[in-house]
Amino acid sequence: MNIFKTAILFGATATIFLAATAKQTAVAGTLTLGWNYTKDAEHNDSLGGVEHYEIYGMAVKDDLAANTIWVAISANLPVTGINTGATVNGMPVSNGNIGWGDLFFDFSGKNSYQSANDTNSLFGIRFAPNNDSKAPSTGVYSGVKATSVVTENAGWWNLHNHHAGLKKKTGLEAGMGDLAWNDPYYGIYTTPTTFDRSSNHIPNIIASGKKVGDITIPHSADIRSDLISKEFRILKTSNNCSAII
Repeated sequence: MNIFKTAILFGATATIFLAATAKQTAVAGTLTLGWNYTKDAEHNDSLGGVEHYEIYGMAVKDDLAANTIWVAISANLPVTGINTGATVNGMPVSNGNIGWGDLFFDFSGKNSYQSANDTNSLFGIRFAPNNDSKAPSTGVYSGVKATSVVTENAGWWNLHNHHAGLKKKTGLEAGMGDLAWNDPYYGIYTTPTTFDRSSNHIPNIIASGKKVGDITIPHSADIRSDLISKEFRILKTSNNCSAII
């Protein structure tokens, strides 16, 4: 079996309510020097501005010669998250830290995040060593079932909840990179919900799966200049960005 090795170059991906998802049927974004880029709206932070949880964009590159998949993310949030204390805006934070969820890839062809999750058809990557993932260690997992920990992290319960909150604060529409917040792919996770109604809370961490590979988070000295296109530098738009460039 080939090792599915993932290198996280520029932080990590996922907001406090959703781990990023790739639709098999869509090849979106911009392709430059082998990198597939997508830029996120710069107003989607949970506070409606350039804050701790802002994500600017993501890029993926398949390095066939090295049998490696590179994943690069431009964001403000460190890979270890942010220590918040027991509550944020009156909402509980179970371990006093709000950080990343896990990263999910959907190659199932079901065109539905819920369907792929319900049938354990996702690939999941745990890259944050101290997040709330049920995966036993960092790495790549197949046959993944995801679950939600939004209520334990003062997070938006789902995409509808996030959009409504952002709209109220800023008057702007929420977005998910190349997808609208209410894209049909997200299904029930775009419908109204409450704190206690967990059936349509967005799944954002690995609940179960089989580990099939390891990941590497390289130091800046280990990143070859030819692996980084100048195009990706466009995504670094904040002085607080955790990008390694």
